[in-house]
Amino acid sequence: MGIERIHIKELKLLPERLKVIIVYILIIFSILFLRILYLQVFRTKHFGELASYNSVRIVPKRAFRGIIYDRQGIPLVENLPTYTVSIIPADLTDKNNTLNKLSSILKVNISDIEDKLEKGKYHQFEPIKIVDSIDARLASILDESKFELPGIVIQLDSKRYYPNAEIGAHILGYIGEVNELQILDGEGKYSLGDIIGQTGVEKKYDDILRGKNGQIKIIVNAIGKQVGILEEKNREAGSNIILTIDSELQKTAEEAMAKKTGAVIVMNPKNGEILAYVSKPGFNPNLFSVRTSSVEWQKLMSNRERPMYNRPIKGLYAPGSIFKLITVIAALESNMCDEHTKMTCKGKYIYNTWEFKCWKKEGHGAIELNDAIKDSCDVYLYQLGLKTRVERIAKYAKLFGFGSPTGFALGSEEQGIVPTPEWKEFTTGVFWFPGDTMHMAIGQGYLLVTPMQILQMVNVIANDGIAYEPHITKEKGIKPCINVEIKKNTFDIIKKAMLSVVENGTGYSSRIPGVKIAGKTSSIQNPHGADHAAFVAFGPVEDPQISVIVFVEKGGKGSAVAAPIARQILEKYFSKHKKEDYGLVKKDGYTIPFGHKP
Repeated sequence: MGIERIHIKELKLLPERLKVIIVYILIIFSILFLRILYLQVFRTKHFGELASYNSVRIVPKRAFRGIIYDRQGIPLVENLPTYTVSIIPADLTDKNNTLNKLSSILKVNISDIEDKLEKGKYHQFEPIKIVDSIDARLASILDESKFELPGIVIQLDSKRYYPNAEIGAHILGYIGEVNELQILDGEGKYSLGDIIGQTGVEKKYDDILRGKNGQIKIIVNAIGKQVGILEEKNREAGSNIILTIDSELQKTAEEAMAKKTGAVIVMNPKNGEILAYVSKPGFNPNLFSVRTSSVEWQKLMSNRERPMYNRPIKGLYAPGSIFKLITVIAALESNMCDEHTKMTCKGKYIYNTWEFKCWKKEGHGAIELNDAIKDSCDVYLYQLGLKTRVERIAKYAKLFGFGSPTGFALGSEEQGIVPTPEWKEFTTGVFWFPGDTMHMAIGQGYLLVTPMQILQMVNVIANDGIAYEPHITKEKGIKPCINVEIKKNTFDIIKKAMLSVVENGTGYSSRIPGVKIAGKTSSIQNPHGADHAAFVAFGPVEDPQISVIVFVEKGGKGSAVAAPIARQILEKYFSKHKKEDYGLVKKDGYTIPFGHKP
C-alpha cells in the first residue's frame, strides 16, 4: 500500500518536472539561436576577413632596383637574378621537421633560422626571409619538396651587384634589409624583408631606385600548404640614375691610392660635378647584398683602419701649408702686403723667447710673396700672419667655406673648426697667444677642415670667387654656394703663385706637359705619427676644367707623395678630355635625364 502511494505521488509530480525541463531546453536553444544570429548576421564581415586571412597569404614580389650608371653610361651598380627562401610562421605546422629539412638542403644552422623567426615574431602571417640568395639548383630542390614543407615560400628575386667591388664604395653606398623601426617610421612605406639604401647614392636616392613592389595572394589549406593563387599584381622596377662620376677617372684615383689611407676628390670647378670620390681604405658593398653575419659586421666595424669611415666629408685634419693661401689672401685684401713684399727666412723665427722653425733648416733667405708660396716658406707666413692678425685670417677662412658644411648631400658632413681668440677662451679657458696666430697662419694649431672644404676653397680661387655646391647627379643642376667678393688682382697673384708651385716649386712632381696646372703642397704635422701629405690643384689655369685634392694620412711630404698621385689623375683626365666636350652620356642625340626608367 505504501509503495503504491509513492508511485502515484511521483506520477503526479512528473508533468511539473517536464515543464521545467522544457523551459530550460527552450532557454538554451534561444541562447544558441541568438548567438548564431549574432555571428551570422552582425559579425559576418569580421569573421569573413579572419577566415580569408587564415586561408590567403599575401606574398610581396619585390621590385628590382634601378641601375646606377656613370656619366658615360657604364653600369656601376646592377642586379643579378637570384632566389630567396622565406617562412610564413602561421603555416609552419610541423616546425621541427621543416627546419631540419631546410637546414639540410640549404646548409644553414637551425639556430640561425630560429633567430630570424624570433625577430619576425610579430609578423606571423607575412613571409620572413631566411636565406637571401640561393641558386636555381637549390631553388628547384626546394620547389620539388614544397608540399612536404608547409609555410615555405620560394621567390625569384634580385641581388644587388657592384661590378667594381671596392671602387666607388663610399659614393655608391650599400643596401640592407629594412628593420622594425624603419617599418614603423615608414607608416606603410616598407614591409618586412624590403631592401633599402643604407648609405651613399643608394640611400640618398632610395625612393627613386626602389620602385614599387607587386604581390601574390596565395591560397593555403588548413595545414599551411599552398593550393592555388587568388590574385597576382606585377612589380614595377625602380628608375635608373646617371651619376657625374667618370668610372675611368675613379679607377685611376683608386689605384693611385692603393694600400694608402686618405681621400681623393676630383671635381669640375665650373659646376660642382664630382668626377671621382675616394675614401681609403674602402669596403666591398657586395658583402651587404646578402645578409651580413654579425661576425663579418663586427670585423668591419672593429677594423682599426676604419674602412667604413667616409674621409672626404668626415675626416677632420689640419690643412697645413695649403691654408697659407688664405693667410696671403687675408693679407692682400687688408693691405698688409703686396706681391713684392719681401721678408727674410733664416730657417727659424724668434718671437720673444719662442722659436718657430721653417721646414727648410738653412732658410729661404730674402724672398718675395710669390716665392714664399712657391717654396712654402713657414717663416714668411709666421711674420705675415702676425701682421695680418688672427681676426682677419679667420674672417677670410669662413668666407672661403671653412667652418661650414659644403652642402654635399651624400652623408653627414663635419663642419670643422676655424679658431678665434673667443673660441679658444670659451673652449679651453686659455687666452689666445701670438704663437697661436703663427700656427694658424701656416694651417696648423686648432684649425680643422675636411678634404671637401679644402677643395671648395681651391674652386673659389679657380673661379675668381665662386664655388658651386658639390653634387653627384644632375638632379638639382648648378647651384652657387660660395661667393667671395675680393679684388681680381688678389686672385691673379694667388693663381700665379700656385702655377709657380707646379712649374718649379714644391709641386713640380705634378707637372703635365702642355697644360698649365696651379697647385699647392702640404706636409701636415700629425701628433699621432708621421706627417700627413696633401696636394691640391686645378687646371688649365686659363680655363679650369678639373680640380683635385689628394690627402694621404701619415704619408709624409705632400711634394713626394700626394703630388705624384694627383699627376696620375690629371694625366688620365687630360689624355681623354683635352679636346673633348665633357658632358654626360648622350643617347639618340639627347642627354639621359635623371631618374629615367629602364
